[in-house]
Amino acid sequence: MKNILILGVGRAGKTTLSKRIRDKYPRYNLVHADSIRNAILANLDEKYVEDFMDYQSNEFFQKVLLDFIDDQTKQGLGQYGLILDGAQILPSVLSRYKNLDNTIVVYLGHGNIRENEIFQFIREFDKETDWTYSKTDEELKKEIEWFDEKNQFLIEECKKYGFKYIDTHENRKEVLEEVFNYICKQIENL
Repeated sequence: MKNILILGVGRAGKTTLSKRIRDKYPRYNLVHADSIRNAILANLDEKYVEDFMDYQSNEFFQKVLLDFIDDQTKQGLGQYGLILDGAQILPSVLSRYKNLDNTIVVYLGHGNIRENEIFQFIREFDKETDWTYSKTDEELKKEIEWFDEKNQFLIEECKKYGFKYIDTHENRKEVLEEVFNYICKQIENL
């Protein structure tokens, strides 16, 4: 079975897509990279937290996630696949992953919209279960500065390293449906 990496910026539809794939293919386990990150942070000495949170320069955590995928694959002995949803693996690191041929990869992002439009987009699709739902507008706007930077960075990195970058801003439901169908075809053509 191929593993599936659904990566990209926050609030681009990664979890929505991941859950839908898991629901259709019960032999896939869904793991959220944020859950692994949060478990590490809960046990990390405070003096290391800031360095750990800098994803763009923290290749260590990105490699830990890729090693985790390999370990889970070995334990499943090919009977179970893994869906990893997260924002933490950059194309530059993923391009060196030894099992890339056995992995379906998509990066989801906000295209070329900027901070104000990202804010409106997030609020439009906010649900009570979303981590952004309980944020005040001011708190969310601070997060969005980072989203915008990372989004622009991902667009360039995906081009440079040949990964599929998908803009979910326009026609979000239709775009996520197309990506879902693309991944389903990849799974079923094994």
